[in-house]
Amino acid sequence: MDWDSQDNDPPGKASIVTAVRTFGGSHTGERLSREVQHGRMLRVRRGQYVSSAAWLLSPPWERFLIAAAATGIQHRHAIFCRETALALHGVPLLRSPQVVNLRTDNAGYSGYRSPGSMTGSAPCQTLHTLCAALSSAAGRKLVADRDFKSFGTRRHLTPLPLRNPGGRQNTSARASYLGALTRVLPPATDHFESQSAVVVEPLELAVLDTVCATEDFAAAVSILDAVKAGRCQDRRPRTLEDFAPWKTVIPSSRALRRWLVAWEFADARSGSVGESWSRVLMHQGGFAAPELQKHIRLPDGSTALLDFCWEAAGIAGEFDGDLKYRQAQRLSGQDPAGAVISEKKRQDQLVRLGYRPLRWFWNDLQNGPTFWRLLQKAGVPRTR
Repeated sequence: MDWDSQDNDPPGKASIVTAVRTFGGSHTGERLSREVQHGRMLRVRRGQYVSSAAWLLSPPWERFLIAAAATGIQHRHAIFCRETALALHGVPLLRSPQVVNLRTDNAGYSGYRSPGSMTGSAPCQTLHTLCAALSSAAGRKLVADRDFKSFGTRRHLTPLPLRNPGGRQNTSARASYLGALTRVLPPATDHFESQSAVVVEPLELAVLDTVCATEDFAAAVSILDAVKAGRCQDRRPRTLEDFAPWKTVIPSSRALRRWLVAWEFADARSGSVGESWSRVLMHQGGFAAPELQKHIRLPDGSTALLDFCWEAAGIAGEFDGDLKYRQAQRLSGQDPAGAVISEKKRQDQLVRLGYRPLRWFWNDLQNGPTFWRLLQKAGVPRTR
């Protein structure tokens, strides 16, 4: 890495720098440590560093991918599983993971390991000053105590049917498991560089293992909505048959029921994790299931695609994530103000057709009863 140019890296672009020691003693390890002490670099993993500016300007989910990539560089034989494997396969998750999940065959190595300090002995004032200077570019207030935290690791025991049986010759299930492991480049490669391919469990196993282990129904449904629709790196929609080779990892009848209920509820037409979460809350609040992704012909001849529609009640529901407006220019060549105006014109035409627009945002989903009151006030029909 060119040390003189690191401060000129494009915002949000991170280069993972690996410390190297020579037989002569000192090398980049000592120099990187000095950079950490001055607040210019952060230690993501032992021997793995990233510039402070790039870390702070990356959103939480990209920081997680940086931490996963650094873990893969540090531990070349690491096998990523569960939510981490899903993120590396490009599956959108409802919430950014808080730990990097790894697989192990040794019970003595299982469990949680907290991350080391990212900032070393850097003065607190230096860190606070850096956060203040970059808050405007990040689009939110950066706080040193929160934004200079890395991600710990959690090692999960390999499911018993796939585990190495005490060092004896591998079973056929174990051999199939090892043969299904793949190397992938972490997604969002336009946001950070210098990453290496990492070893991940197959998507189907990661999905099955994660859904069976979580009690968060919304998180499970958002994963299954995505994989049914093929919203992952390989763009291939999955069917129930794709998961059959891994059904032996389901640990109990309770986990099997959890999997089947989530799978039956999941719908490939759900367009985002926010829409998936909305559907789960509607169901839990006793509201009638809406029609998803309904096409409406507008008076000007164009077509509106509604996230949710209750046709009998004449309600057109829309979940609006900030991404629609913040990235309007990148996605459609339209500036954010233009996107808002276009949305207003579209809404006016829906009203002319007799629909009542109902719009909600990410914050509205944070509290179930609040969201239910919003739907009830709008007249969304209930089934119970």
